[in-house]
Amino acid sequence: TEKKSIMKLIKPFSILLAALMLPLIAGCAKTPAEESGTRETEAPAQTETAQPEETAAQTTQTETGNEAQGYTIDPAHGTAVTMEGKTLLIRIFASDSETAWDFSRDEDRETMENALHGLDVATAYLTEQAARYGKTLSFVYDGGFAGDLIYRADFEETLVRFDGGGYKTQARWLEAHIDLPSLMERYGADNASFLFYFNTDYTNEVNPWTLSRRNGEQVQWEISNFYLRFDGCDMTAPGIAHELMHHYGARDLYYAEDGIPQAYVDYLDEIDSKDIMHSVAASNDRVPNEFTDLDAYYVGIAPRPAVADEWGLAYSEHDAP
Repeated sequence: TEKKSIMKLIKPFSILLAALMLPLIAGCAKTPAEESGTRETEAPAQTETAQPEETAAQTTQTETGNEAQGYTIDPAHGTAVTMEGKTLLIRIFASDSETAWDFSRDEDRETMENALHGLDVATAYLTEQAARYGKTLSFVYDGGFAGDLIYRADFEETLVRFDGGGYKTQARWLEAHIDLPSLMERYGADNASFLFYFNTDYTNEVNPWTLSRRNGEQVQWEISNFYLRFDGCDMTAPGIAHELMHHYGARDLYYAEDGIPQAYVDYLDEIDSKDIMHSVAASNDRVPNEFTDLDAYYVGIAPRPAVADEWGLAYSEHDAP
């Protein structure tokens, strides 16, 4: 039975992270792999699954040159621009000072497969929403344990943390180990997003979060940190979709910040808004949340809606006032 999550207003630990922390989920049920439904082994309709021949890249991989082959990161939007075209989802299964992956353990493999199922559902949802606005969207990611879009990384510092202080460490790792120009050319991609998966347990209090180009000039690689268990909950498909939308510029709507007034947040609370940037459901098998005209505007696939002017909301990064 699906349980609706309740958004709590988060007082951010830093201005940088404030706009992009995943909301806390109250009253959610644990959803281990065996309870989450049949895992989809292929990407859902209208998404693509990469079928590379290489084995999983390791952190011993040689350094890459990320200005080669004509691709450079968009200085205005980072590695992900608008929610259309083809997006590479590059998944990094990361271990840090507090967490670790061991894929010889059935439990860790089940955790990975459960996370992949959630990603399948989330990308299908986003593809469908883009189509509603006349846009073609597809995602390419590896559906197994090996390939050139799935990596392992080991970090000595703590990266399961409330603030965005580990971003530079992760960006340096990406610059050294991801040959982004080659991947963009190989797959004919328009966007790239980097998903770091951490094997946290249910006692972890740190919610998943994203840092995107909108957060500052130094943030060029669009990354999400998926802490797969937190506050007694699992990260599920609606939360994954919520975080992926940040990569294209989506704004959180569950707390006030620059350009998102408290009065509008209060209004969404009063009407029990199901906007995916305001609340997320706990299901891992579907995304029942609404994708609104305002969300479409912030991810660059629709014009500025009247509600934005009515409430004096911030302009999209894709739209100069």
